[in-house]
Amino acid sequence: MSVALIGSSGGGTATLGHTDATELLRTIHQELQKVDDSVGISRALFVSLHGGKGFDAARAETDVATLYSVLSNDCQVQTVQTGILQQVNKMCAQLDEDLAKQIRSGQIQGLICISCNVEIHAATLQAAAETKIPVTGSGGTSLSAATSKFGLHLGG
Repeated sequence: MSVALIGSSGGGTATLGHTDATELLRTIHQELQKVDDSVGISRALFVSLHGGKGFDAARAETDVATLYSVLSNDCQVQTVQTGILQQVNKMCAQLDEDLAKQIRSGQIQGLICISCNVEIHAATLQAAAETKIPVTGSGGTSLSAATSKFGLHLGG
């Protein structure tokens, strides 16, 4: 099973010590590999604010963020862009379109959402709903909004 991960360091995620996006993605990847027939995270789009700041008080026009991605089954985390949050979010939305195509083509069989923005990740969330792949994650507010808006197939 190939899994994609979308999201951000969120409001609470950052305060829980998850300020190292690379380590977070690798840890989730390693845990997923323990599941039978799982290759772990094969695709990811993850935005993290600098300085451990949470998104609850973020200012898109001034706060600095980094977009990280994973584009392979070996979970090689790459920095895509660092800059003002507004610009990083725009790039993330563009890459989200590609991820949605991969879901629709059957390359991705599961989705993890961590404090994901339903507007930025609309294409991926819509593709997940259409293909009925299992979705799980954290960030209760965002996961609830995504489920309500797109009718996702949540797994436990």
